[in-house]
Amino acid sequence: MFEALDVALKQDVESVQRMLQERHNSKLVFQHARVGNAVVVTRERMDAANPGTDTVQFSLTSAGITVQRDNTMRFVIVQSLNTEGTCKMNVDGQELEIWQVCHKALDGLFFGD
Repeated sequence: MFEALDVALKQDVESVQRMLQERHNSKLVFQHARVGNAVVVTRERMDAANPGTDTVQFSLTSAGITVQRDNTMRFVIVQSLNTEGTCKMNVDGQELEIWQVCHKALDGLFFGD
């Protein structure tokens, strides 16, 4: 499941980066990096008035997949099987698809603050 999440995150980063490139004056750069049991999505602001870097990190642990935004714990993804025998991701008691987990973790980084 972590591998599938990694692929989805990479695709999301590539999509948002393409969208920003169409706006030729964008001052944001997004990157995806896999380092061992962690995936880091980075937003770099190239604006001279407001430079900075923000990250969302997904780390595979024995308890599940932890999701942190700028080193602050956001939530933990626990993998489980539903009654149909399908592998799902559970976050705070909710059964989510991979795209929903990506949205929950990255929406603010991509489109918000």
